[in-house]
Amino acid sequence: MNTPTACRATAADLPEVAALRHRVFVLEQGVPAEIEQDAADAVAVHVLSRDATGAVVATGRLLERDGLAVIGRMAADRAVRGRGHGAAVLDELHWQAVLRGHPAVELHAQLTARGFYERAGYAPVGEPYREAGIEHVTMRRPLPVLEADPAALRWALSDAGQGTVTALVTGAPVAGGSVTLTSRAAAGGPWAGRLAALARADLHRGGRSAEQATGPARTRDVGPSA
Repeated sequence: MNTPTACRATAADLPEVAALRHRVFVLEQGVPAEIEQDAADAVAVHVLSRDATGAVVATGRLLERDGLAVIGRMAADRAVRGRGHGAAVLDELHWQAVLRGHPAVELHAQLTARGFYERAGYAPVGEPYREAGIEHVTMRRPLPVLEADPAALRWALSDAGQGTVTALVTGAPVAGGSVTLTSRAAAGGPWAGRLAALARADLHRGGRSAEQATGPARTRDVGPSA
């Protein structure tokens, strides 16, 4: 069985994302429909994972609030829970936050999912509370700081850049170049595949050769958030 992957959602994907969230939050968990979707959806970065049939089976979103990266609306279809789709979405949301320069990320975890987030490096902040009628706890984790050419980062955040980096990471062919990667967890840690893909995608963007590159993108680890 292939390891699930995730990617940033496009505008065309959003109806499927909304339908999955409605099934999980409104129909399954009883969250009022009028608060499940909000104005923040229009400015959020949405991420999704698809199953082998192409259906959207997991999703989450990334927002910036008062300079802090905040993950929310994490949802996975009941049929795929425990199969890695939620973890793939969370990993991609972390990458999206790293690309935007955030040194840490926060989320409001349902208490039943606390272990899932702890395994992903999160630690609780404060005491549990009720939100939308469900017990939650605020959790945070640090993120590596990406050191790369600012122009390359701006391009990587564009739709074209996202597609090229994703293609390089997954090993798909990319027009105008032959360099591909096949693993998100390449030697050097879980970010190595994306970082190498970003460096190579920047070569495609600028039409440069590897010999002309000034150096690969890299991350600088930071300590735990306060």
